[in-house]
Amino acid sequence: MRCPGCGARDVRPSRTHGVLDMIMGMFQRIPFRCRTCQNRFYTVLPLKNGSDGAATEAAGAVSEAASESQAMNSPQTTPEA
Repeated sequence: MRCPGCGARDVRPSRTHGVLDMIMGMFQRIPFRCRTCQNRFYTVLPLKNGSDGAATEAAGAVSEAASESQAMNSPQTTPEA
């Protein structure tokens, strides 16, 4: 994946915040940030079986964060004896 601003490949998933990120998330767009020029941009959620290693790694990081968030927000049940 490349930054649309400077063309660098050094991009990372950006933290989500605000209403715009929520709306973009409904359309499978996730925010990324370029480490070279600090440009923040949205891209389509990359597929895990893609040929771009950075996209695959980013998809894994996003899905891990989502899984952790779901686990923290789900109610804990204890088995009754």
